[in-house]
Amino acid sequence: MRKIEIKMPFLGPEETAYELVRWLVPAGAAVEIDQDILELMVDGALFQLPSPLDGVLLSREAEPGDWIETGQVLAIVAVE
Repeated sequence: MRKIEIKMPFLGPEETAYELVRWLVPAGAAVEIDQDILELMVDGALFQLPSPLDGVLLSREAEPGDWIETGQVLAIVAVE
């Protein structure tokens, strides 16, 4: 089993930080590639961030209300 960090991707030059609104998947749950795992507030609109891989969401590294910057670790996923 490998542990992979999911990091906040670059969404554009207009914003440098995004508010984490809520998690859509609890820690310990299986996730599939392209499954939405969290919601962010981006330019006044909700944006769902999908998982880039299949695995198990081991930990969530940010909480609702936190401001997230590009490159920041959001979650750790275990993959086979």
